Amino acid sequence: MSAEVQNQNSFNLHNNKEDDNLSEELKLLSQEFEPLKNKKSHFNGGEWDHDCDAPLGKKFKLLNDFKVYFESVDKSRKNLDVIFKVLKNPDEIKKNHPGSSTKEPEDTPSLMPGPVIMGGGGGASGFGRDNEVVYLYWRNKHDYLYFTVKGDEVVGVDWYNAGE
Repeated sequence: MSAEVQNQNSFNLHNNKEDDNLSEELKLLSQEFEPLKNKKSHFNGGEWDHDCDAPLGKKFKLLNDFKVYFESVDKSRKNLDVIFKVLKNPDEIKKNHPGSSTKEPEDTPSLMPGPVIMGGGGGASGFGRDNEVVYLYWRNKHDYLYFTVKGDEVVGVDWYNAGE
């Protein structure tokens, strides 16, 4: 998928207010994404679903809007709390080894089934630890959006696309 396509967003996610309230666009993103997040589709044991599986389907576009948001907002808005408020729980969180690249994390999502076990750390999200990667699956572990985190701050966001 071209970088040009991946950097398009379908609506403005900026909030000019300095408060902790989510912008209306982020609330809309959350509402639209929630039914697609765990929906069975081709890449997680179900039938093909255009909204979830297609390269420019709704789920991809919503995740990409979130990526664009994190790339464009100031540091004070790049935190784990926004991920948890908008996209609820991430699909997986793994420790990232020091010195690994944001573009190609050393830790990819585990192949073990089951929920992510969260704990430790501080902050409202319960994380607040250094050198972690937070994964949000687009097409299960085949393609995903990942956030590199230091403390509660998101310091990088990118796509992993397995390729077709």
